Amino acid sequence: MSLPPENARIRHILLLTDGVSAGGEYDALLKKMARAGITLSTVAVGNDADRDLLDRLARLGGGQSYVVRDPRQLGQIFVREARTLRRPLIHQPPGGIQLLSDASQPLAGFAGDQALPNLSGIVLAGVKPDRTIRVPLRSAASTRDPVLAHWQIGLGRAAVFTGDATTRWAAAWVKSPAYASFWPQVIRSVARSPGSGEFEVRTVRDGNQTRLIVEAAEETGESRNFLALSGKLAGPDYRKPAADVHLQQTGPGRYEAILGTPDAGAYFAALRYQSPAGQSGSLLTGTIVPPAPELRDLSSNELFLEQAATATTGRVLRRGFDNGASLFDREGLRPSISFRPLRDLLLWILMGILLMDVAVRRIAWDWPAIKKLAAFAVQQAHAFLTTRTVEPAAMLAALHKVRHDVAEQRFRRRCADPDAMAMPLGLPSLPVLPRPPESRSGPTRAGSDGSDGGGLAGNLMLAKMRAAQVIREIEHPTRGPHE
Repeated sequence: MSLPPENARIRHILLLTDGVSAGGEYDALLKKMARAGITLSTVAVGNDADRDLLDRLARLGGGQSYVVRDPRQLGQIFVREARTLRRPLIHQPPGGIQLLSDASQPLAGFAGDQALPNLSGIVLAGVKPDRTIRVPLRSAASTRDPVLAHWQIGLGRAAVFTGDATTRWAAAWVKSPAYASFWPQVIRSVARSPGSGEFEVRTVRDGNQTRLIVEAAEETGESRNFLALSGKLAGPDYRKPAADVHLQQTGPGRYEAILGTPDAGAYFAALRYQSPAGQSGSLLTGTIVPPAPELRDLSSNELFLEQAATATTGRVLRRGFDNGASLFDREGLRPSISFRPLRDLLLWILMGILLMDVAVRRIAWDWPAIKKLAAFAVQQAHAFLTTRTVEPAAMLAALHKVRHDVAEQRFRRRCADPDAMAMPLGLPSLPVLPRPPESRSGPTRAGSDGSDGGGLAGNLMLAKMRAAQVIREIEHPTRGPHE
């Protein structure tokens, strides 16, 4: 079956195979495809695919060669091929682009297609399926390619021109008279028209509702009836979309609508009117919804505060505490009593008693061993906590004995060396006095003459006596050592 050229703009084959075959006249087939404008891309599937053959077919077919080891990669390949096959965004045919226009806004006043010169290029775009979008200017070669489109968006209007306003694509436009009148007319069609003195717009707060009232009149004073008034209402919450507003005629030249204003804050409304004769324009208005009634008061309710203080046995502190009261003074205030439930504490105690009861009933205790363990624990605790008693007399006797032994050893070492006892300046060595016998009964109590009769005190007395003897021998050398 042959495919006529006019039924397909792009012809492309995506071949999904392993390439394992007996062979064939591939070169002749690729030449026929090239003459028909058909391109070929290959996808190698499987580990034993003939990649050399598939690469060659894709190269001669003007496409791409892919290798798929994971079936999940097929979707990515199809998307990539689809993007490659899309038309380029810039459309510049050799003969230019002829335009088709209608007499609607904003092209009113242009006499037919000859009033608009051709364009040398446009940016390709598509029209969304929206009834509010109007396309007054299209390409004659393909009516699906818009050149000028406009629509209502939010509280305003928008327009898109896919051509060019310079000599690059619109060289003929710049030279023609249509250029000077086309752009001002397009801008006026989407611009917000100033408010008209023929309309009086006001809002009335009625309970929890807000009424929008529009009164229209001619310059002569006659009422303007049968107007189509609608628009958008934006509230203080920017995250919510604008609400639609439709006004109904309730009297001669009077139009009303109930606005949805549930939240406190500022509301802004943009209205557009159109008369049966085709005249149109826009109106702007707004309203403020006050907050809750208790937030409207700008002064303190002193009477209510005094009543609250009296009911709770409290105090009223004036501004600046001019009455001498202190903020933290608790005089005259009754202490507050708060009750705390004991349920949680009693529950833990009950659990402990239950465990003890089960242990006593179900466990075979070795009571003798437990008694011994308890007695040992009491003994250790008593030994750790009891203060040790110290005997002062025995401790002092031991200290005196240690000091006596140390002094005796030092004195014996000095007495054993006569040269060490010799005085300087050539004095003869002094004889060593005999040491009295030691008392084996330990240190004795001192006598009436101040000597202790032995021990450390006795040694000190002996040392003093020897020192005095040495001094006497030095002063009186003719005397004997024992005189």
